[in-house]
Amino acid sequence: MTLHDRALSDIKVAKQLISPVGNPTGDEGIYDIAGYHVQQGIEKELKYILVEECQYQEGELKQIGHDIDALVDKVENETNIVLSDTLKWMASEITNWEAGTRYGSSAVVLIEDINKAIEEFETLQVQYQDLVEAKNDVDIQEDNLENVDAEWWDDDDDDSDLGSID
Repeated sequence: MTLHDRALSDIKVAKQLISPVGNPTGDEGIYDIAGYHVQQGIEKELKYILVEECQYQEGELKQIGHDIDALVDKVENETNIVLSDTLKWMASEITNWEAGTRYGSSAVVLIEDINKAIEEFETLQVQYQDLVEAKNDVDIQEDNLENVDAEWWDDDDDDSDLGSID
């Protein structure tokens, strides 16, 4: 299971926890747990992008920790993805959801913020998918150019019937 798969699972759990079925009474403690899963989902998706695009290793990811601000900076500086201003603006708050929701110390997660963060996760996914597709299109174009060049130079036709130029 990839970091991307795990990120999707975290977001799925968060969506279930904030749904009327998952939290029929609007329990704030359950929103906190949902916030934790959203933070984990965004963290894992950003790390997945760094692994796939920049060949980050597990040890490098551990050094970054749970800091969404740092991950956002690295993704923007080391890939061709321009992240949304909303994600950048929410990064510190989302980072606080990681420990604050587990230990009940300082984080109070509002359902509006959870929904906004989920939207940002989904936007991030689309941005990354667009980057992958663009890279694949470039690879296909480069392959086609290489094939044209190979055909041009490997032309075995006898050109003697073209006549001479006097």
